[in-house]
Amino acid sequence: MYWQQRFGRENPDEELENKISEIFIKSNKTYGYRRITGEIRKGTTKVNSKKVRRIMNKLELKCVAFSHLQGYYITFKPVENFCIIVI
Repeated sequence: MYWQQRFGRENPDEELENKISEIFIKSNKTYGYRRITGEIRKGTTKVNSKKVRRIMNKLELKCVAFSHLQGYYITFKPVENFCIIVI
């Protein structure tokens, strides 16, 4: 079948995978796909951020330094004339 021919092919993105892994390890696992894309573009290689993200998911590389759950935000306004008396 036609899909069986894909098993014998070598990986066309092997060089890019190595470069992404190298940048990710050098950054102490703090760079996400956006920063890695920028670092790769500083060189001579043109690469799309979607491709970098796809390869990072494939290699299970995830940024551990930043999370949306780190901070919090108080969503209510305090009442002006409110007192608590502790006895």
